[in-house]
Amino acid sequence: MSAMFLAVLYLREQTVLHETLRQMSAAPREQIDDASRAIRSSALNIDIFPGIIIIYLKACLLAALTLFVSTFATTNIFTIVVMVAIYFIGHLQATAREYWLQEHSTGWITRVFLALIALIFPDLQTFNLVDDIVVGAAIPLALFAKTAVLGIFYTTIYTLLAAFVFYGKEL
Repeated sequence: MSAMFLAVLYLREQTVLHETLRQMSAAPREQIDDASRAIRSSALNIDIFPGIIIIYLKACLLAALTLFVSTFATTNIFTIVVMVAIYFIGHLQATAREYWLQEHSTGWITRVFLALIALIFPDLQTFNLVDDIVVGAAIPLALFAKTAVLGIFYTTIYTLLAAFVFYGKEL
């Protein structure tokens, strides 16, 4: 899918370049060079690859979590509803945790509860690095590595849990 995306992006970039050159054929050479440079800088960029990898890891994580939930779910609708809830919890847990720690008492019970929630439900907001890529910012290698390791860790854990639960089931 990523190869298809990159091929379409490259073809679209070439089409826009040719169309721009055709329309600006009477313009001065400096203006044509500026337009070509602007098109090339906003199209296919090496900084897009970390974003694609992180999106793939997020999809793998959600697939592994869905597989785990489906091993003990009785119906498909239950799996879907639980996964939608987990998706929203995963995206909102960082915001809720930050609010709870700032506004409420920070006793050890609260901290343990929030740590358990953070451990059970992956923080899906950390996988939203695409916003940085859209505005043209490169993803730092340390942030990419940390997010990738987190995604691989959660995917592995949920896949192993699903295999363990499925192994224990009678067919």
